[in-house]
Parts: sequence; C-alpha cells; structure tokens
Amino acid sequence: MNRPFLAHSLALVAALVALLVVSGLWILNLRAGPRPEGFTGGAMVVFLPAVLLAVTVFWLVVRAVLRVRWNALLVIGAVLVIAVLVTAAYCGPVACFVPGTNRLAGWFIEGGAVAIALAHHFVLNRFGGTHAAKT
Repeated sequence: MNRPFLAHSLALVAALVALLVVSGLWILNLRAGPRPEGFTGGAMVVFLPAVLLAVTVFWLVVRAVLRVRWNALLVIGAVLVIAVLVTAAYCGPVACFVPGTNRLAGWFIEGGAVAIALAHHFVLNRFGGTHAAKT
C-alpha cells in the first residue's frame, strides 16, 4: 500500500476516534446535569458531534490548502481560531463557557477541535514521515 495514502487514512481514522471520544464525553456531560427537555436534549446530543465534524472538515481543507510546515503549536493555534469563530457564532463569546442552558458547549467545541486536530496531526506525522509535515 502507498505510504502517504496509509498515513492519511490512519490520520482520518484517528480523527474520527477522537471525535467519538469527545462526543461520548459530551453525552456524559449532558447526563451529569439536570435532565434537559426531550427535544432540547436530543438536539444537544446531535449538536456537538455535528459541529465538531464541520470544524474537522474545515480544518482538513485548511491544512490541505495551506502549504505550511505544521507543528503542534501551529495546529493548536489554527484550529482554535476556527473553533472560537464557530463558538462565537453559536452563542457569543461568553455564554457557551459558563454552566447553563448551553452546558459548557464552548469548552467541548474548542477542546474537542484541538483534540481531533492533534490526533490527526500526530498520526499523520508518525506514519507519513517528512511528506506529511509538508502537507
């Protein structure tokens, strides 16, 4: 099998696993607090994974388009900019970071986006070698 193809495939799998882990933690967070209403609770269960999937797809496009030598700090900075913009568009700069109706969604969006991007980055660099560092 082609080494770059294998590296990119494994990196995508790692990103999806990280997405599933963060989504599971989100569901535990929802169950830990007061029980949300039926429609709101169901929408919130789907909301965070959908947002993280959208941020991940946008991040992968940004990473593919920008020909930069990516390192962990650059990955964190770039994906945090994307995640902060998404969080601010959803509930403003503060409301998602305090306990309340949004259930601390901002922390899960930003922390999850960073975890997913770093999982992708580290697996890609581990299995892709120098080729992955340039893409």
